[in-house]
Amino acid sequence: MNALLQDFTYALRTLRKSPGFAAVAILTLGLGIALNATIFSLVSAWLLNTPAVHDPARVVVVSSVNPEAIYAPDTWGVSPPNYFAWRAASTSFSDMAAASEYDNANITAPGEPEQLTIADVTANYFSVLGIAPIVGRGFAAGEDRAGANNVVILSHQLWAQRFSSDPNVVGTTIRLDNASCTIIGVMPANFRLMGYPMQLWRPIVFSDADQSAGARKNHSLMIVARLAPGVTLPQARAEMAALALRAEHDFPATEKGWHANVRTIEDYLVRSFGVTSAIVISMSAVGFILLIACANIAGLLLARASRRKKEMAIRIALGAGRLRLVRQLLTEGLIIGLSGGAVGLLLAFWGVALLRAAITFNLAVQSIDYRVDANVLGYTLGISLLAALLCSLAPALQSS
Repeated sequence: MNALLQDFTYALRTLRKSPGFAAVAILTLGLGIALNATIFSLVSAWLLNTPAVHDPARVVVVSSVNPEAIYAPDTWGVSPPNYFAWRAASTSFSDMAAASEYDNANITAPGEPEQLTIADVTANYFSVLGIAPIVGRGFAAGEDRAGANNVVILSHQLWAQRFSSDPNVVGTTIRLDNASCTIIGVMPANFRLMGYPMQLWRPIVFSDADQSAGARKNHSLMIVARLAPGVTLPQARAEMAALALRAEHDFPATEKGWHANVRTIEDYLVRSFGVTSAIVISMSAVGFILLIACANIAGLLLARASRRKKEMAIRIALGAGRLRLVRQLLTEGLIIGLSGGAVGLLLAFWGVALLRAAITFNLAVQSIDYRVDANVLGYTLGISLLAALLCSLAPALQSS
């Protein structure tokens, strides 16, 4: 331990004697790490962000596979007739719910008129997801029937902005599309599935027309389900494929070529946005930039090592072994790497803010929470250590 402390102290003293070299090396590495940390915030937000539902590995999305679609053909919605048929026939799920998202409604009272992004959902929607309101209650059985659907649940954001986080908001009557509705609950602040940020939920009401043959052309429902105990994802996928083939056989005019797929809700949300390829390309690009930065710093360290031959010769003459010299030079690289990581992390906060301001082309993307979180911190530490090794290993071996 004392030897490591001595190496660290000596490395600091050596770098302090060359402030220009240290500043250039740290800043160069910091810029490369900042770019990587900034882009990795996309990875964290899109690919590592677990949906805020209970036991998400057991929550799945049942989707249609469109034979004519080019982009994400296996993420299409399900028609109402198929939803009713599959819910009745499937044994792989303990429960199945439906949602019609991306709808708009106008709230006119209380307060100023405003257009809201809403979702119409079946009464069991929140129970399937395994999440409950923090204020009030969820939808009760039967409230998704005509005449009983005049109840709504607010998002936490809408509750805070329009109702000033009033804890007594339950029971308040609002005017939604010229209809009187009663607020029965408020969802938690962290309840946000990847996609358009819903501000309000209301019960969906299916009419007789929704169960007709013509409704099979309307692939508008997002179907969420919870796997039954003991049922695996491949088993559920096989069952839904069989049910889709049955629908194709019974209704060839509208179901020909259509199939069904089952994915975990996390996998479905990532797949439906199709961001994986773009993120892989972006991470590869910034990773290459970091490698260039490491190569440049390694070149500086090699040039610097050539001027320290006399120092190394004296230390060897005094009894220092090659391993001790390599460790000493790696310690200097470690200090440069960690210092560059600290600089990169500071710049990453600024970079993520710029990224958040730049990616605003639709509500879906705006709803994603880009930030420097624990995943980004861990990644920054990891690439800082890796960069330190890449920069200093070759110069250390040559110098020793």
